[in-house]
Amino acid sequence: MQKKLIVFASKFVGLYLFLNLLYLLWINFLVKKIDGISEWVAMVSQKLLLMLGYDVTLVYSDLHPRILFYFNNVNYITVSEGCNGVSVMITFFASIISFKGAVKSKILFLTVGLLGVFLLNVIRVSTLFYVALNHRQWFSFLHEYAFTALIYTLVFLLFIFWVNKYGGSNFKDDATQ
Repeated sequence: MQKKLIVFASKFVGLYLFLNLLYLLWINFLVKKIDGISEWVAMVSQKLLLMLGYDVTLVYSDLHPRILFYFNNVNYITVSEGCNGVSVMITFFASIISFKGAVKSKILFLTVGLLGVFLLNVIRVSTLFYVALNHRQWFSFLHEYAFTALIYTLVFLLFIFWVNKYGGSNFKDDATQ
């Protein structure tokens, strides 16, 4: 069991670090331009806010790689690289890939899970806009702690579901299999 746990942890940490390094390199070469994933999160969040009756306008910053959410000519929130959920997606991806399971099941589960993380992140950005507009005193707490805990809890629960449903006996001793 210990050997299998060490193998899983090694795969996870290696893949997690490798993917984060690739992402960091990609972001650093996008000088003064917002990355596509952050842009996508902002655009889908804007669509959701428009559906909810908030006439939000997105403005691309000339100074920094970020998108500003304007409502009634006032900037309420900003979306940048750190707001796009990629770090959480990398954690989810690395945990599922590093654990035992059939490739077809992994592809399906990763697709649904990554879409779920993306949609939760869109809801997070939209909710943060609403909070910035109506309950500014809660913004920092929700942005820095509550939503981070919520999204990482979702990833943890998805991983536990994966282990129980598709992971088989990855950590059981060979003698008990």
